[in-house]
Amino acid sequence: MPRIMAAADPKSEAKREPTPGYHPLVMALVAAAAGMVVDRYRPLPVAAWWTVAAACLCGWFLLWRKQRNLATAVLLLLAISAWAASWHHCCWNLFNGDDLGLFARTQQQPVCIEAVETPAAMMPHRLASVLSVICLPVFLLALLLRLLSITDRMAD
Repeated sequence: MPRIMAAADPKSEAKREPTPGYHPLVMALVAAAAGMVVDRYRPLPVAAWWTVAAACLCGWFLLWRKQRNLATAVLLLLAISAWAASWHHCCWNLFNGDDLGLFARTQQQPVCIEAVETPAAMMPHRLASVLSVICLPVFLLALLLRLLSITDRMAD
């Protein structure tokens, strides 16, 4: 049966107030911040965080197919939290062997630093770590959403 849509009056559209109470990115931000706090006080290896995120996404997919909305929302927020915890862990705990922070001592002392500028092309290790932490989850999420949209079209 075709849907019939009424034309909207431009004057009434301008007066319409936004509906409060639905801000899904705020929940995602809170989940990400919680993941960073958990990694701050209970650090786990990056592989453990990725395993938790992958398990949550698999559970999310299975429960999403059964249309369990509350459980899927919780698992998706846990996956976001685990991803943010892995990102936090990479940024704060993984360094190169020649990183300046590894030479610092607990007792304060004066230092003299001599720096040499290098082109960004000579530092592929940093670029690779950024790509693996940021771009891979975005790619996997986009792929997952694409697969879900295909399965929805097949169901219709």
